[in-house]
Amino acid sequence: MPVLQPTPEAFEAFSRLLSGTGPTSERAWAAWTTPAPAPAQNVPAQPSAPRGDDELLRAFRAGASPGAVRLAVYLAAAPLTLPVMQLVQRAMLPDTGPMELAEVLLGGLLRQLPGTERQPCFVYPGRVQDLLLSSLDQDTAGLVLKHCSAYVERHFGKGTRNFAAFASARLADHDTTVTATGVTDGEGQRDDRGDVEAELFARIPARVLRFYLPDLETPVPLAEAERLLGQWQALADPTVLRRAKEQAEAAVRQGGTGLPDAVRAHVLLGRVLRAEAGTAAARTGDRRAQLLNAAVAEFTRAHRAAPAGSPGRSEAALELAASRHELWRLTADTAHLTAALDVLGVPSDPDGHWPAPLRRARLLRRGRLLLDLGRPGEAVPELREGCALLDSEGAPDAVRGPALLDLARALHASGADGAEAHDALVRAERAAADDPALRLSCLAARAAFHDAAGDHPAADEAYETAAMLAPPDSVRRCELLTVWGESLLRRASRPDGAGIVDRAENVLREALKALPARSAQRGRLQGLIGSALAQRFRHLGFLPDLYESRHLLGQAVRAATVARVRAEVWLQLGRVRLEGWYRAGAPVLADALQAYENAEREAYRSYGQDPGSVTAARALHGRATALAFMGRPGAARSAYEAAREQWQRLVGVLREVDWTDVELTRHMAEEFAADEGPAGRGRTMPEEAWRRAAPPWYPWTEESID
Repeated sequence: MPVLQPTPEAFEAFSRLLSGTGPTSERAWAAWTTPAPAPAQNVPAQPSAPRGDDELLRAFRAGASPGAVRLAVYLAAAPLTLPVMQLVQRAMLPDTGPMELAEVLLGGLLRQLPGTERQPCFVYPGRVQDLLLSSLDQDTAGLVLKHCSAYVERHFGKGTRNFAAFASARLADHDTTVTATGVTDGEGQRDDRGDVEAELFARIPARVLRFYLPDLETPVPLAEAERLLGQWQALADPTVLRRAKEQAEAAVRQGGTGLPDAVRAHVLLGRVLRAEAGTAAARTGDRRAQLLNAAVAEFTRAHRAAPAGSPGRSEAALELAASRHELWRLTADTAHLTAALDVLGVPSDPDGHWPAPLRRARLLRRGRLLLDLGRPGEAVPELREGCALLDSEGAPDAVRGPALLDLARALHASGADGAEAHDALVRAERAAADDPALRLSCLAARAAFHDAAGDHPAADEAYETAAMLAPPDSVRRCELLTVWGESLLRRASRPDGAGIVDRAENVLREALKALPARSAQRGRLQGLIGSALAQRFRHLGFLPDLYESRHLLGQAVRAATVARVRAEVWLQLGRVRLEGWYRAGAPVLADALQAYENAEREAYRSYGQDPGSVTAARALHGRATALAFMGRPGAARSAYEAAREQWQRLVGVLREVDWTDVELTRHMAEEFAADEGPAGRGRTMPEEAWRRAAPPWYPWTEESID
């Protein structure tokens, strides 16, 4: 971790920044932490041994002002991010200012945590924190954590598990007993953001708590692992989780005093492994899948060992299903969903041996699995009954909200009564209250509900509110903007869409800006923006839009990683190239023909040939048109017939199609059968004839949307 050692010239600029009168750019931060210039070459550098923690603290106290020393002591009880440090300073030492805070930040005590370049987070090294805490009484430490708790509520919402508040209450001798909980419904607010800043807000209060109130350890590994897991669930301190894992592994090796204890030990170790998979270290180190697979193995052992009909077997089944569900989210392998559903049995299985909370958890988990398997009609009764049980039990909003949201989605996707879906959505939003993550999900679901119902102003309002609520530069915000941009682009693709095409382009460009650099979605977003530009050319006729569209679509086909996305982009690029040929003679017709052929090939690769796809039918129609303009009527006639047959296969299996497209293909095929096609007219044909003969400006097909 880098030590903060600024140049003397940067010190004054840094204090100005803390007071709000200096620059706030990343370059400014680099200037504060730039090492002092190396000594001149003719002066030999003297090697210096690293100073110990005691010496570091003595040197700081000797050179710092009294206010900076007092501030360093108070900050030993706080998670060290710049906003929190300023908050603690204002609350505890209002007579100090930016200069004292600059002395602490640049006094050689702090280490910046790796991975926090954009929002710096700091820690005291080694024993320095304990040495500083020894100068702070327990009540004052609790007061510092109380102020940190207020910051957590303001910035992360009241629904966030507040580690600082928990530690503050414990230090004030309030009753906050924590024990390991049993199976949850799996989709409640687990607060597993899994980033460095979130763990800092857990780790520091937990360490302060241990300093003043040392743990009373239990000598039995199984009981100790359960106690530590309970602490993790309250504090999310990685140190506690590591100790819980050690004790759980010892309990598994020990095997307990009988079969129930052995089952408990495997379940407990599985829970610890699953919790570890959500930590920042596991996420950044790419160990999540490994840990989740290890958890699945432990739950499987417990499930096989537990007697049939026992609560332990039911508990292991639920944990196993939840872990496989998480693996599916990570890998997109639907085999995990199927296996999870199998272990929970079928609805007709007797469930008298399932205690009430486990029975409700089983219903909700099965409903969510069915929903993710694309079987919303089967999910509805399971989720409906599970939500009814939550209501009758008076379950907390953090559990009811996600369940109601899933019920609303299942009802909407199954085409059930819209009033019931709307009611479930309203109840979910009410339960979300001040929980930002759940409120964000509710807004996204409401936007999709209004969009499907054709209430576009309400949908746009919900999308915009959700995008504003999502953290800046987050993947979640990028996803929301992408979905919203797709909705706007579909509307911009209509004959009356000229008034909305600019907004579609702006929203999609904003999504691309928020996209992580190496995201697999880059090609798709570039293709959507290129399509928006093509639609604007169609409506307004501004030729530079056509050229930029061609450029972006060309980039998109190279960046796209999914065959169905490449098929869609090639289809859009074929139309743009065809238009460019007619308007300016570049590119040549052969380029447009190649794009349509590529679209057809990628569509068959993605969807197969029986019954085929809408994208394949459109690509065949475009290929036929390009062949006709090239003066090859026989080949064009065959391609139109192939496109018509493709439409007939889709209609035969009741696939949803645009009948305007179907009729256009039929009409062109009949014209060529009578030798009345546009062959040989080329770029000299009148505008009206061109518009009639050219393929439509197709919108992106629904089947290409993931």
